[in-house]
Amino acid sequence: AWDKESEQRGTLKNPLNFFRDWNEMVAPYVDRTMEASLRAAEGADIILANSICAPAQMVAEYYDIPFILNAHQPAISATRVYPCAMLWKPGMPSFLNKTGYAMVWGAQRAMEKALSRHRRQLGLNSPHNLGASRGAPRSDMVRLTTVSPFLIPEKPTDWHAFDVLKPYPSLVPESGAALPADLEAFLQAGAPPVFIGHGSMDVEAHASDLQVILEAVSERGRRAILSEGLAEKLDGPVGDQHFIVGHAPHDLIFPRCAAILHHGGAGTLDTALRAGVPQIIMPRHLDQFWPADA
Repeated sequence: AWDKESEQRGTLKNPLNFFRDWNEMVAPYVDRTMEASLRAAEGADIILANSICAPAQMVAEYYDIPFILNAHQPAISATRVYPCAMLWKPGMPSFLNKTGYAMVWGAQRAMEKALSRHRRQLGLNSPHNLGASRGAPRSDMVRLTTVSPFLIPEKPTDWHAFDVLKPYPSLVPESGAALPADLEAFLQAGAPPVFIGHGSMDVEAHASDLQVILEAVSERGRRAILSEGLAEKLDGPVGDQHFIVGHAPHDLIFPRCAAILHHGGAGTLDTALRAGVPQIIMPRHLDQFWPADA
């Protein structure tokens, strides 16, 4: 229900829309998130969270334990070399690269102000960020960017010492992991298929787009593996030559596909890159346009 409403409002199209819809789409969930963060972090040695999860940073202050800010795309460590993926759109000139990062940090400050009541309840002082100029982050906070080396091969020279670049934390398959028997049989029954999925953003897929994609695949004599979330949005049957899959490990599926069509989410992108299979990215919002262009 939240995904459908956010799609109608455009809440996730950019950070400005996110904060525009704060009172209706975010604030009702803040109390629950704060309570869950307090429980989860009790007794922890360190907290790692992304910039949008301000309660996690507040909880780190409350328990007085180290905090690492993490993003799976260039978004938290300003550089002239790469654009801020959360705001970049095709055609944006490179001289605006650093402006995007400033806007993200400005949005972070706005979130911290919005959470002032929770800070008071926890007995915390004003956020560390608020005294910084131009929305700059704390200089003592480790900022960890985890991106595939295919996209950012080395740390930009204009990053600071506390800006850290590491590869995307790819999931390691369990020993002896295997695909469901029916999916394995489908893969063995013919040529490598085309995988079609939009990850956690399935809700934004439109039935008309999917129908065109499936028709194009079929016209070329190809089979397809279609995520369950997408298949539910089709007006008609998928077709006997295609396979609908629920939760299954992408790292086992992708290497056996002819191509992968997806939304450009960080996890799906990393798995597709490691599989070494041709991929087509259909971005819809936020950071998805940057890897599609790269």
